[in-house]
Amino acid sequence: MLIEASATLDRLPLFVRGGAIIPSQQEMQYTDEAPIDPLTLDVFPEGSSTREYYEDDGISFDYQHGKFLRQRMTVAPTRKGLTLTLSSRRGMYVPSTRSLVIKIHGTTAYRVTSLGRGLRSLEALEKLPETREGGF
Repeated sequence: MLIEASATLDRLPLFVRGGAIIPSQQEMQYTDEAPIDPLTLDVFPEGSSTREYYEDDGISFDYQHGKFLRQRMTVAPTRKGLTLTLSSRRGMYVPSTRSLVIKIHGTTAYRVTSLGRGLRSLEALEKLPETREGGF
């Protein structure tokens, strides 16, 4: 299979496998420059998929003694759209308080819920810190 994509050097194409859940954070110059905030999940839904998220302090060997965080992320299609499930955290590492931004690619969200409660639509990502319950 040959895929041809035209691109300029200042805007390269990014190819992502369907079903991928890709965590990312803000740009930093070194590992512990600042706490991760927000943690962003780019979700590319296609069928059911799962990924394991791992995090530790990034500077010590404390992970060898259980000071790490592991969390399973699962996306599954439903009759009305899709469900993203985050398992409870495992491990003894507790990151600082932060926002979670979920970007779902290739679909338009009409209703978003968290723990069974509907979230309200926000005008822009910059408005997220103004709401305690989150939004979309």
